[in-house]
Amino acid sequence: MVFQPRFMPEHAQAAKKLYSELKNGNLVAEKMGFGRTTVYKHLNLDIRKSPTWTDDEIQIMVDGYLENIPIKEIAKKINSRSPRAVAVRMCRYRKQVRGDPKKRRALSAISMALKAVRKADIFRELER
Repeated sequence: MVFQPRFMPEHAQAAKKLYSELKNGNLVAEKMGFGRTTVYKHLNLDIRKSPTWTDDEIQIMVDGYLENIPIKEIAKKINSRSPRAVAVRMCRYRKQVRGDPKKRRALSAISMALKAVRKADIFRELER
């Protein structure tokens, strides 16, 4: 078992200062070397409902996913979200997109077009 120092009042002040800069309790806990539940307990935050995701945050998440960027890196780009929040939102967004009939039709049309391009070997002709 690893020795972990006790969370003192000066730690609570440092945690609040870091939280005002980072806006993410998980990052504060990671930087201070304490567990996130300990840090959240001493931050005295009333976080009952997370704020709604903005369109910009969703676009950053989607772009990061398409570029195969790890979830932790995407969360760092979206300063106020933890990696777990990004992962959960990504799953819900994927389910939402796949459940929308208009988007499903568009995706199937794109898929069929790409299959036709592959079958016709158009890409090989373009490389020449």
